[in-house]
Amino acid sequence: RLMEAAGARAVYPVGLSTADQVSDLVAAVSIPLNVTAHPADGHGAGDIAALTKLGVRRVTFGPLWQKWLGELSAGQLGKWLI
Repeated sequence: RLMEAAGARAVYPVGLSTADQVSDLVAAVSIPLNVTAHPADGHGAGDIAALTKLGVRRVTFGPLWQKWLGELSAGQLGKWLI
């Protein structure tokens, strides 16, 4: 609420991992709620449809996209090491 009062146009909370946490925060603010999800594993509160139903307005991969691609690439490129 402090972010909203300070003029934020959206909230990007860190660490939300359950549907209850997401829905509680959606109910607590009147501005859009955005969450970070893993590109392969998704979000603890569900898939895009479930997050949308909970009231999430945007899903981002944030730094998790680059981290996941790095891990995926390392696994694939490791096959080339002698």
